[in-house]
Amino acid sequence: LNLWLLYGMDRRNGWITGLSALLTLMVKEDAAVYVAVIALYLLLRAVLRGKKRWDLIAGILLLAGSLLWFGAVTAYLSGSGDGVMTYRYDNFIYDDSSSLVTVIKAVLLCPMKAVFECVDPEKLEFIALTLLPLAGLPLITRRYDRYILLIPYILVNLMSDYQYQHDIFFQYTYGSTACLIYLTVVNLADMKAWRLRMLLVV
Repeated sequence: LNLWLLYGMDRRNGWITGLSALLTLMVKEDAAVYVAVIALYLLLRAVLRGKKRWDLIAGILLLAGSLLWFGAVTAYLSGSGDGVMTYRYDNFIYDDSSSLVTVIKAVLLCPMKAVFECVDPEKLEFIALTLLPLAGLPLITRRYDRYILLIPYILVNLMSDYQYQHDIFFQYTYGSTACLIYLTVVNLADMKAWRLRMLLVV
């Protein structure tokens, strides 16, 4: 679903983008992270590359929709369920609030804590298993707006202390891996285009 969302975004197809975003949001409450991050990427791309109207409008709608959906689902789960599983980020919750806002504050107040958690020894194997098969290509680009798409990989898989979220044999890697594959493809396409331009110059 994330790959379809990214495809619809690149094709500037409103139907594919909207339907893929809706289906992604319906998977799970935290799936809104993926839609919100892709929306941020669209907005940043529009600003850095000439404010394309479609990117701006789609980015704003996707971001607003994902935030509203996450708020509504979180409120519903708090009243009718066990709430959002914030215990997976207990390593960042320093005030016993069980709030995701505390996680955000912890990262802003002490970014080195986030770096430390992401390179924990047990996560280094996960990083190798996810980035080495892609030859590290998700990290190699001169278009810095694309690094936004690494947020799900860092937030969902690396920052959490919940062991299954940094294990390739569980479903928690699906959404972030889709972003990594997309980054690999677009970065590789840029490299091929750059080499072709160099050949034409020569």
